[in-house]
Amino acid sequence: MTNTILLPLQVSSAAEGFPAAFRFLWIPLMAALVSALTAFWVSSRTIRANQDIARKRATLDLIERSVSTEYYLLIYSTFREVLDSPSGFEQITDPQMPALVEQRRKVIAFLNQYELIAIGIEQGILDEELYRDYMRGTVVRHWARAEGLVNHLRADTPDSRAPKAFEKFEALALKWETAKEAERRTG
Repeated sequence: MTNTILLPLQVSSAAEGFPAAFRFLWIPLMAALVSALTAFWVSSRTIRANQDIARKRATLDLIERSVSTEYYLLIYSTFREVLDSPSGFEQITDPQMPALVEQRRKVIAFLNQYELIAIGIEQGILDEELYRDYMRGTVVRHWARAEGLVNHLRADTPDSRAPKAFEKFEALALKWETAKEAERRTG
């Protein structure tokens, strides 16, 4: 039998001179760092998911309100009435009669709804994909039909001078417009 002498483990590195208790201090520090990074990643994804849900809920609420409130239904019916009349929007470009002035006010209020929606989509408050899936065709058609009135409102005329009127609505409608719809609109 040989005599074996066990010697303590020799450490020859930068850890030399550190007390033994501090030699493996990096392990819990690394575990804490990994835990913090994981928590940050999970919370970021949760926040993003909650924002998506809130954006979709706001969009659905807007759609629901726009088809059920009395005011919206009133301005929409005026829009349709003017749109379907023989002279279309021409009759309200420079209205002289109080009834036509009131129609013009309601049509502009209706178009303002689209402008507000386009701004909400642009700023990420409303969900573009959800609104587009539900309203794309209507938005594009309404823009195509109202474009002449909007151009009149933008022109420097005695009854209007709003060069930026409905520019967000226009941008949204043109973005969603198909090539076939654009060709039909431009002639």
